[in-house]
Amino acid sequence: MNLAEQLFLLACDPEKQRVPERDKLGYVLRAAALSELVLRGCLADVDDRPAAGSAKPTRDQLLDEVLAEISRDKPRKWRYWVRKNHTSIVREVQAALARAGAISVRQRRILGLFPSHVVTVHDPVARAMAVQRVRAAVTGTGALPPADAALAALAATGELKGLLTARERKASKQRIQELLDGCGPAGPALRKAISDLKAATSAATSGGGG
Repeated sequence: MNLAEQLFLLACDPEKQRVPERDKLGYVLRAAALSELVLRGCLADVDDRPAAGSAKPTRDQLLDEVLAEISRDKPRKWRYWVRKNHTSIVREVQAALARAGAISVRQRRILGLFPSHVVTVHDPVARAMAVQRVRAAVTGTGALPPADAALAALAATGELKGLLTARERKASKQRIQELLDGCGPAGPALRKAISDLKAATSAATSGGGG
């Protein structure tokens, strides 16, 4: 299971059978794919831009699609690639997990009008254990394997619901930064994307209240 798929499961709310804040989650999943490509040696940082070079396919459909996107395009900054296709990647990862049998998905309409997804996690115990491992990684100390560090850093930076309280994130700020530094350039790009999204949401809310 790749990093993006693990993060999608962490973002699920098994009790309410939904995935909250899907728009923000899209940035997290894009950053996860980019970070994993860096960890696998498929992407390098050249002037604050990802460079694919002659990287071989990973045999992971999601990662290879992102790698192909970058290979075809002109050099662009990491923040561009974190934001690129952030809506569609949520659907892609959801579909991949459904095919693998990790979740099942059905559609419904709220108030008979607005489409929504009912997402059932087939192994909520395993997901709960994964949440606890990530919490321990963020609030603890010591070195972690690169993939585990990336998972914890991206989950914390993306502020996935049910993972850490605002107080815990503040108390673990330095630790989160340490873990994020190991993710490569996609980590800071995700942090900026989340910050911009929160600012835009706050501005929209303030404007609506006037």
